[in-house]
Amino acid sequence: MADLSVKFAGLDFKNPVTIAAHAPSIPQRELFSDEELSKWHMNIWRKYYEGDVGALTTGTIFAEEMPMGRGAHRLCPVSTKGFAEKEGFLGSATTPDICFPRTPGIMAVEKAKKEFTDMRVIAGIMGPGTDPEGWGQLALEAEQAGADAVELNVGSVMFMDTQDQAIRGIMSKRNLPSGVSIGLVPEVVANIVKGIKKKVSIPVIVKITPELGMFGLLSAIPLYKEAGTNALECIHSLMVVAAPDIYNGGKTTLPHLKVGIRAAMAAAQHTEWLLQDGLFRLYR
Repeated sequence: MADLSVKFAGLDFKNPVTIAAHAPSIPQRELFSDEELSKWHMNIWRKYYEGDVGALTTGTIFAEEMPMGRGAHRLCPVSTKGFAEKEGFLGSATTPDICFPRTPGIMAVEKAKKEFTDMRVIAGIMGPGTDPEGWGQLALEAEQAGADAVELNVGSVMFMDTQDQAIRGIMSKRNLPSGVSIGLVPEVVANIVKGIKKKVSIPVIVKITPELGMFGLLSAIPLYKEAGTNALECIHSLMVVAAPDIYNGGKTTLPHLKVGIRAAMAAAQHTEWLLQDGLFRLYR
């Protein structure tokens, strides 16, 4: 057979086929033990391994234990909370359902590395806000479990309730909860990478948020490089609002969803505010 081996981020892969992070669809948190939750996706991962993929990235391992995690089905209709809503049939569920609770997520990495010995396992992680020490500790736990690399989720949903709250946090580079608001501030991401690099020896991959844009990415790359980032991954899911059906009360044009014109108006107001105040100011 042909040799399909490749090197990426300093690691050797048996082939370049990699399964991207996707929702683990955890069951209702309080009904299952950490051991049971850690096994939840092993049957799926085993099929990837049997299909001879080169690597897989776990669903995001959250910094918290998520005691109220509700669980969800794959490809469910989604409408997230906050002013910047995502709508549509996504390969995920609403936060926190897209995330592995911390302990079961780390346990899943450990089980995968023990069973899938010649397949790379990349741990997707989401640390506590802007705290480099907290991100570093979570990355260290992933490394100790056997992860070959960590992928930083700094492009997930907007955790802020209002556009004013988000803009003030982004402009001040403080009070930013995990998610896309962090990904929009390259200086903060670079600081997180530095904190992680102090703790681990495995490669650190930054998962770019598409909201950063081309010009934002151009200004971010030198910061990521200086911080010691080993690789970038593009692209995360977009924040979108479907065009409203003006002949049907402003309801969304996406099928099976009932989100009204409110979401579209919020997105339009947000875009108008950015254009008036200067979009590029966000990336200085």
